[in-house]
Amino acid sequence: MGDRKYEMRAVWITTNYGLDWPSRPATSMTDEERQQAELVRLLDQLQELGINTVFLQVRSRGRVIYPSEIEPMSGDFVPVGSGYKLSYDPLDFAIKECHKRGMVVHAWVAVTPMGNDKQVNNMPAWSYPQKHRSELARYRRSWYLDPAKPSSTELVCSVVRELLDRYALAGIHLDYIRYPDRAKQFPDADEYRQQGGGKSLDEWRRENINRMVRGIYKATKEEHPEVLLSASVIGTYDNVPGLRHSGWTALNEAWQDPVAWCRDSVIDFVVPMMYARGDRFYPFVKEWQKILNVPLVVGLAPYMVLEREGNWPKTEVMEQIHYLDSLPNIAGIALFRAEHAVSNGIGLVAPLKEHWAKEASLPLDRGVWMDWLDGQDLTIEGHHDGLHVTWHGSSRGQLFALYLSSDGIIPNGVGAPYLITTKEEAIIPWRALQPGQLIGIKVSEYNLSTHLEVLPFSGGVFYYREEAPLGTREGAEKEVSL
Repeated sequence: MGDRKYEMRAVWITTNYGLDWPSRPATSMTDEERQQAELVRLLDQLQELGINTVFLQVRSRGRVIYPSEIEPMSGDFVPVGSGYKLSYDPLDFAIKECHKRGMVVHAWVAVTPMGNDKQVNNMPAWSYPQKHRSELARYRRSWYLDPAKPSSTELVCSVVRELLDRYALAGIHLDYIRYPDRAKQFPDADEYRQQGGGKSLDEWRRENINRMVRGIYKATKEEHPEVLLSASVIGTYDNVPGLRHSGWTALNEAWQDPVAWCRDSVIDFVVPMMYARGDRFYPFVKEWQKILNVPLVVGLAPYMVLEREGNWPKTEVMEQIHYLDSLPNIAGIALFRAEHAVSNGIGLVAPLKEHWAKEASLPLDRGVWMDWLDGQDLTIEGHHDGLHVTWHGSSRGQLFALYLSSDGIIPNGVGAPYLITTKEEAIIPWRALQPGQLIGIKVSEYNLSTHLEVLPFSGGVFYYREEAPLGTREGAEKEVSL
């Protein structure tokens, strides 16, 4: 059994342009059923790989993938202007299907981009861009929420509140919480003159983004304190003396300062998009470890194996994963994006599946809570293929962690679980149970909407496996309930 209890094994599912899901918008029930079948197939592949966390893109270019009172439906699910209305809610469907597979869901929200001229002009009359065009900023033929305007934060906060009031989400995951790339000419000169207050333009812009994050954090936590707020950020925070110079940093090219968010305690974990290798990857991982005081989840890029992207060796991403495993205080990884994570052509599926299968991990550490879970009724029974363990779950969790100990005491849930399952049963093969030892067994419940694990005060059992008679595989089980 391994000793790493928590590891976020995440993937981004991109709905923008239907890159991961859906393949095309729906105009009939047949199309809707196809959309649902596509997601089920993808989630099955991700579950088989070992994914336990999904960042599902729910908002992009001012449109959302669920029936909203604030923003229009995504054109990736229903053709823009068609008038067709889905009979199902894609977000609700996705959350339920993820939970069936033991995956937590974080709503991935692209914050500032609102679309190009055509996309904004095609928005319905009631939409924010049509009613409040003067509140947006136009830059290089595209429209953005202006981080300097309080109305921008208010809009995003209203979307966050709507999401959390309606759906069983474990987190809000911010993307593009920044200015456009290298936007020195972003049209905010007048605002800066009025609001700058002696700050440099760079300082003022960073503070505008910081203020947005503070507002979104407050909106997230005010009614749902258990929900996590995270952000994907540019993979290099700042240039570091002695390390290879980066022409694209969060701090200088996008006015994005996750270190300030950590200092202000308005972010729960950070996901740098470290889509690089060699001396642009390894030393900068350690830099992120130095400057963050929240969990670090490292974003990796399987797509860079493709010839048209980076033509990396197929072993590159797996080597990065092994390196990250060797470091302390890495909370996990996130793979961009789902299609490439499960593509056999990328070469990651077989080695990563084998790697993750060696050790069971829960998605994120929110602590272990001791409580009464009446009626769990943990029982054991020996069969030819191993020790069968069954129990009854409560309404508190959709994921179960089974713990083993071999020192004659019931496990306390501190170490890594032996296995993770969504079922109310498990089989422990005989090879995992040494003859002559008193094995303690206990099952905890992990809530996929809160990342909270509950370990029952009672309900554990002991199992003693006697020396197996020659030619047999079983020992004699002796069960003592606690």
